[in-house]
Amino acid sequence: MYKITLDTNVILAGYFWKGDSSEILLYLIPDSVEWAISPYIIDECKRVMTRQPFRLKLEKQGRTLDDIVQDIKTKSSLIVPTQVVPVVARDSTDDHIVACAYESLSDYLVSFDNDLLDIKQYKSIPIVSPATFLVAYRKTNI
Repeated sequence: MYKITLDTNVILAGYFWKGDSSEILLYLIPDSVEWAISPYIIDECKRVMTRQPFRLKLEKQGRTLDDIVQDIKTKSSLIVPTQVVPVVARDSTDDHIVACAYESLSDYLVSFDNDLLDIKQYKSIPIVSPATFLVAYRKTNI
């Protein structure tokens, strides 16, 4: 079973739009993939979901921010990183995502963020898009 860390953009894309991110959230987690998350990522999701486009989508879905947060907490394993090291020069807030992936011993960090994707790998953890993760998953789980 893979362990992955999802960046905030992948989490929100998975809850609000159809595509590779929603496939990961709906079909792979928690049965085939373990999802590591940190308090920082949860807080970032909450903060972003208070923005107008997400409030409208929540309303349209008949859900609340708390519904999504509870679902995230139910499906994921909480990791509290002990150290956040500078890795992402262009956006130091992404260092929190990397710290979660590293300390959880994730097999992949999955993101749409070019600041992370440009790094390609941190230590032994590949940083990939949702589509790339799904290709790797399918190759080993046929």
